[in-house]
Amino acid sequence: MRSLFAVPDPRRALVLPAVLLLAALIRLPFLPGVGRIVNSDDAMTGIMALSILRGEYPVFFPGQGYMGSLEAYAAAILFWMFGPRPALIYAVPFVLSIVVVGLSYRLGRNLLGEDGGLMTALALALAPPFLVIFGSAPRLGYIETLALGTILLLLGIRLAGNHRPRGERSLLLILGVVAGVGFWTNWLIAPYVGTVIVLLLRHRRRLVIGPGMGWAALGFVAGSLPFWVFNFGHGFWSFALLESGPSGETWPRARRLFLEALSYVAGMRNLSAGEWFPPSAVPLGAGYALLLAGWIVARRNDDGGNKEMLSAGTLTAGVLAGFTLLSFMLSRYGDLGAPRYIFPFYTALALFAGGGVSSARTRWGRGWLLALPILAGNVAGVAGAYADIRGGAMAATAFAGNQVGFAGLRPPAGMEPAAEREVPALRPLVSFLERKGIDSVIADYGISVRLTLETAERIVAVQPLREKNPAYAAAVG
Repeated sequence: MRSLFAVPDPRRALVLPAVLLLAALIRLPFLPGVGRIVNSDDAMTGIMALSILRGEYPVFFPGQGYMGSLEAYAAAILFWMFGPRPALIYAVPFVLSIVVVGLSYRLGRNLLGEDGGLMTALALALAPPFLVIFGSAPRLGYIETLALGTILLLLGIRLAGNHRPRGERSLLLILGVVAGVGFWTNWLIAPYVGTVIVLLLRHRRRLVIGPGMGWAALGFVAGSLPFWVFNFGHGFWSFALLESGPSGETWPRARRLFLEALSYVAGMRNLSAGEWFPPSAVPLGAGYALLLAGWIVARRNDDGGNKEMLSAGTLTAGVLAGFTLLSFMLSRYGDLGAPRYIFPFYTALALFAGGGVSSARTRWGRGWLLALPILAGNVAGVAGAYADIRGGAMAATAFAGNQVGFAGLRPPAGMEPAAEREVPALRPLVSFLERKGIDSVIADYGISVRLTLETAERIVAVQPLREKNPAYAAAVG
């Protein structure tokens, strides 16, 4: 049976680079300066980077003790090298979004074979619009979670198949460090950690309960050290997120998840209003149904190595998806219904697509055609999102994953979120303030953070009564 991308060498070696290039081209139009303005939430990463250059050492995103500041330190390095340009805050997540595609190829290849690896990567390159946009935004931890989580899965798979003691301690130590950094960066790393534990319990149970796990624990503490230093000094404030809320809340969260959040993440809803978007929903629904059918048929009719390979992919994707959905339903993540809190689901979804193609091809040489509806649906969703941005119809809240109208939450009349076209440009304001010699102002969050970043703190703007940066509040008085 010929491979999915069966082309003569050396052209075959160009397939993965072509997929990576496609991923970059899909995301470029959504970067500020190309397709949209700098968002206020995004600008907070730049503000943190400026504070780092002043000698401060933030551990978390202001007010959110589960989102580590690693990305802000990377942005600070870029500011130090090239100057504090607002567009630079998008460099790290943009590059990481491409890295995730490459890592997903390796993950898919290890679990599903060459065809499965390429389809897994392609499913993330031509991803649903929410991953394309939000994954390229500097939101402190989301795209990093996908990257670190995929690395964790790769390490876990290697350990699960490594029965030689040589190098095992090093792998466990590295596994722990990656898990620790991920834990500090964003608690959404937990589904990946849980999946690795399940893989090891299935294949190497003695490793999980043996003394070797001490190396992983040591690495975890080292990787997450900033988290622990902060929490020991602040009454373990971060762990408030673990509270599940009042009894009886799990069912509303589950309903919110399965009726709305999953379809949003999968690309079946319009980012502008959170409503169903038929040009993407129809082909996506058909495509995933076809791949599921192909996967089931292949597993029932194949008694050879392909079935064992697909079982590994099924276990990894299924356990990761299960842990992700449970974390949404059983914690405060599910209270707002924000789809960003099931971000790890994208890894499981891509593995499902890769496994579906691999399984379909065990029965039909052209089984990769079953993936075309999924890719077409994602392209339609991305094109629709881009058209909304260019037309000024995209609400700024869509970029935060807090879609108004989502989960039945609607604002009072006259208080709907501003569309991007309604967010004022800063250049005229900056020119006016500089002419008047004004270096500190009070402004709404939608302007204050952007203004401070745009001027590299030459003009400091604070929010009335809600400023999170003590240095800025003191400067304005």
